[in-house]
Amino acid sequence: MVDIYLPEFITQGSCDHPDLVHLISQWAISPAFKPSRQVFCLLGNEGCGKTQLAGNIMESFNQLGFLGAYFTFDLAQQPRGMTSKQLLDSLPVTVAHQLSSVIPDIASHVAQEIKNNAMIQYDASLDNKFERLLTKPLAEVAAARAKVTVKPVEPLIFVIDDLDKCTPEVLAKLLAFFKGVVFKNLPSYVRFLLLGRPSDLVDQGLKDVAFVHEMVPIFEPSLPFVPFSTRAQATSSSSSSQGVRISGGWSLGTPYTGKDKYDPSGHLHLR
Repeated sequence: MVDIYLPEFITQGSCDHPDLVHLISQWAISPAFKPSRQVFCLLGNEGCGKTQLAGNIMESFNQLGFLGAYFTFDLAQQPRGMTSKQLLDSLPVTVAHQLSSVIPDIASHVAQEIKNNAMIQYDASLDNKFERLLTKPLAEVAAARAKVTVKPVEPLIFVIDDLDKCTPEVLAKLLAFFKGVVFKNLPSYVRFLLLGRPSDLVDQGLKDVAFVHEMVPIFEPSLPFVPFSTRAQATSSSSSSQGVRISGGWSLGTPYTGKDKYDPSGHLHLR
């Protein structure tokens, strides 16, 4: 297990891309959101507002008790000498540990699994570790709560940050997990929000299993600025397939160049 802390930026109050915040919230919370997929991958280069957007979303989920766990592949937060492979190996037990603070009654089930399988944290199989430390404990808690008509916490959002800081080998192994049987056996209320920079490996690795959105920078010199007072008018005049980029009291006078529709590959674009 490694020590992971929520980024400090989640305490900031401003929020860019409010329409995208709404979309991700609908994906995470609404059972009516179709088609249903348990992974939303948010990609963006430096300066696009991804960090601030993700921070605001995590802050909201955390306050609601929906944030199951946060994990980052940023090696700068870990002891010197740690590799991204070692971080990947620690992902399941770290997530299970954080989840125990969100759902206290899952802690005993996780502890029992570790007691029964003392070497589980050294298991080379990511699937095995997630099966024993997440899927099985969640199922046991759900069964126990059903007997007293108490439902499990719904939803549970797990955020995995800095995918771009993984080595290609580690990233490929992580993405393979999201296409495997163990992931498919997780409860439908478990959702994963993935964050990183654009990558062909991510795009292809998550094909058919995730919504993928690549953000563009908030500030683009070629786009005219419009006074804040026109924001409501611009927003209300946009169709349901378009949104207006909002930034700190000013609205960019050009709607997204894409549409919030699902293309044949299953990717979601809102540029």
